[in-house]
Amino acid sequence: MLGYIKTQRDDLRICDFRLYKQQYCALCQGIGKKYGIVYRLILSYDMVFLALVLENFETEMTPLSFKCPTNPFKKINTSISNNVIEYCAFINYYLSVLKLEDDIIDEKNNVKKIILKFFKHNSQYQNILNTYGAKLNVLSELMSKINSLESENACFDQLSNLFGEFFVELFQLFFKLYKEDCVIEKYDNLYSLCFNLGKWIYIIDAYEDYNEDMQNGNFNLLQNIMKEDDSDNKLNAHKKIAMINKILILKMEKSFHEITWNKYKEILYNIVSLVCTNTYFKILHEKYPEIESIIRCI
Repeated sequence: MLGYIKTQRDDLRICDFRLYKQQYCALCQGIGKKYGIVYRLILSYDMVFLALVLENFETEMTPLSFKCPTNPFKKINTSISNNVIEYCAFINYYLSVLKLEDDIIDEKNNVKKIILKFFKHNSQYQNILNTYGAKLNVLSELMSKINSLESENACFDQLSNLFGEFFVELFQLFFKLYKEDCVIEKYDNLYSLCFNLGKWIYIIDAYEDYNEDMQNGNFNLLQNIMKEDDSDNKLNAHKKIAMINKILILKMEKSFHEITWNKYKEILYNIVSLVCTNTYFKILHEKYPEIESIIRCI
């Protein structure tokens, strides 16, 4: 479900893209040191976004210098908060576990059941679960509620709002674990940005997977919207989705500009505005070429 939050490289300055890649490498290094080298393969670019946002609330940065294991001649020099690197490494791992559990429910895949056992038996992962278990429950409870509502074919707003809350909690949890006197609700614009970005991710994921989900008999958030539309090529439904996409991006941009960013402002705006817009049109072009020209004119 995650995996959409990347940079639009062509629209970033070279120095900003280099910085973005360095933060990715720092997280990759952190996951390898904490959980084992093989788990570096699960690192998602979404976690770089999470790290860049959270570092705006950190003051102590640790210089890092290391060599890339896939390219021993490449030396990485950067700095990042130890709290952020530890948290994002864990969240990346934790979300991989939730994704495997979700896939097993949907696909009844025995291979993924075996992989899930390896993930869950990682000693470092278990240590963090034992340390912060109670505070982590809200994430698993939200995901369980999402899975339950999907099985009940719940309404569009209920599910998309719930995933928005889930995405907010990914940021909120950092404050709970490392800044107990500071919660994300105090930052209304950050809350709004995260909430609407979470909704956008859930909706755009459903939009990309719609045809495949219908063929395989899987739940899809947009199935009721599509089924209620009797126009040619489901054009009215696509127009509605295009409008929802545009509104969510406008809300994110508004929230973004009302936040005081101390670091990485250009990179973050590149993701929030350009990437979300271009991702939508890329999916439109690849999955629904028959109506692309009409939607682009709206």
